[in-house]
Amino acid sequence: MLFYCLSVLSVSAQGDNPNAFFYACRFHSSFYVQANARVTQIFNRPGMITSFSGVWTVNRTYSVSANYQRLTSPINIRKLIGVNAPSIVIPDYMNAGLSFKYRLFKDKLIQLEPELGLNWALIKYSFPDANLRRWNSFMAEPAVNMNIQPNAYFSVGAGLSYRFHAGVSLDGIRNNDLNGVSGMVFIRVGNLGRLAVHSKRKIKLLEKQNNQIPEIQPQIINTKPQTDIENISSEPKPKKRKKSSEYQDW
Repeated sequence: MLFYCLSVLSVSAQGDNPNAFFYACRFHSSFYVQANARVTQIFNRPGMITSFSGVWTVNRTYSVSANYQRLTSPINIRKLIGVNAPSIVIPDYMNAGLSFKYRLFKDKLIQLEPELGLNWALIKYSFPDANLRRWNSFMAEPAVNMNIQPNAYFSVGAGLSYRFHAGVSLDGIRNNDLNGVSGMVFIRVGNLGRLAVHSKRKIKLLEKQNNQIPEIQPQIINTKPQTDIENISSEPKPKKRKKSSEYQDW
């Protein structure tokens, strides 16, 4: 549905040429990859979640990303499960889904991005006296990111988010045990789009170079061919010789 709406808007903006969807002046499509490291509160303890995402951006403003997150630090959840659990129970937690972003101050070096992630989460664990235990749940994660983009192909940033889970009921684990605040840092590599400040610097550099070049005054050369009449009129006329007096007397 999203791709269909974008295509309809682009075609209507360009008239009768639907083939110009990805070549329109008002449409710029780019793709980049992002790697995140999150320090978070999960299972009522601090932990680390690593995530990767591929992001598609339109006009450097609207973004849709497919992301995958996984708990990479071991956390013992024995107290949450109950007294029948062994001394150490390490869960496996992951989630995957889509995120939607809107970029503010896109032409500045420092940008802000409100983000909303809608993911499907999975938690599972096992111990010798029980079979594999697993549970699926819905997760929503609003976030605010600050992005520092020095050039068109690389950027770094940091963000703050909060996870909301719904429908978790596995042994003694509930929604509040998975909810928590996350602080993250990230890097982005790919086609991030050129900043307007980069274009202004390039224009100023070109203007400076043009001012250093001395101006050459054009010389006007008369290339008009002279006609034969002008050549004849320009030649000096021969002087008439006066007759001598003797010939006049004769």
